[in-house]
Amino acid sequence: MPAKKFSHLKKKETKNYISQKITSILKILSMIDMGKKVTARSLAEEFECSEKTIYRYIKTIIEADFPIYFDKEAGSYVFQEDFSLKQFVLSPEDLSDFIVLKDLVNSLGLPADSAIKKIFDKITAAVKGAHDGKKSSIVIDLGEKPASPVIDKALSIINEAIKKRVKVRMKYFTLGRKKLTEREVSPYGLIFHEGFWYLIGKCSLHYEIRTFACDQIREIELTDERFGYPSDFSLQKFMSQSFGIITGEEPIDVAIRFSSTVAAQVLRKKWHSSQKEEKLPDGNVILRFQVSGIKEIKNWINSWLPHCEVLEPTELREDIKEELKQAAKLYK
Repeated sequence: MPAKKFSHLKKKETKNYISQKITSILKILSMIDMGKKVTARSLAEEFECSEKTIYRYIKTIIEADFPIYFDKEAGSYVFQEDFSLKQFVLSPEDLSDFIVLKDLVNSLGLPADSAIKKIFDKITAAVKGAHDGKKSSIVIDLGEKPASPVIDKALSIINEAIKKRVKVRMKYFTLGRKKLTEREVSPYGLIFHEGFWYLIGKCSLHYEIRTFACDQIREIELTDERFGYPSDFSLQKFMSQSFGIITGEEPIDVAIRFSSTVAAQVLRKKWHSSQKEEKLPDGNVILRFQVSGIKEIKNWINSWLPHCEVLEPTELREDIKEELKQAAKLYK
């Protein structure tokens, strides 16, 4: 019997093993999707395990029908061209199983590979669009899972509100203004982006759709007031112009030139739905995007320095220039 594989482990140890394996595999997928260099050796160092263990993880990923292979030229595991994990779509009913890892682990009566397969089956179904035409209220952008029980509780309440179509009342701390305010929100959906959860919904204070960081929700409860989900609203379309999680700003055109040193790496994936590429004779490449807001694309640009240059807009170019000046002062 396959279950005997863990017969020598205590129940708590088994859950910890399964949880660690699932988390590691999700992180591997995320790293590949972000275009990072991924090898058995680098992953073994990252996870502090043997390369043999990493190869078992890779085997599980391949068996779950994820199109990855080792690109000898890039010296890294990569996804097949045009495949990306960006903005997975799952139904609200899948939220607990996929995201709240401890809930899934506690419910398992299966060997680890079966648990992993269950998760990947859900993801694979999402990628193939197997939702029978239903609108989804959950968008997943893989990253590391938050471990806070406070956030887990908030997610549970929000998820229930989404399913029941009722408003939530919450006390929310705005980091920028360092102010705590109380408001009611009609929850349209949840976004998981780079390790953080965000609530997307219509805010009673501003009468418009806003994005709220779930880790900044201090208190939250269900109300009895129902709301109508707008027939013309799509969470996926709402997020399509953002480079990360920030939305609602006017779309702007951005052009960035990357040096030949990183050109091949930056072209390994499509970073945004609006992306256009221009390969130059000298080996450099220009990427053009139309995005909502510049904050998050600026963070992404910083991750490629000093191998890229912002060509437009001028505002973004000047922002980067000023930040580099300030950074240089720290190293004098």
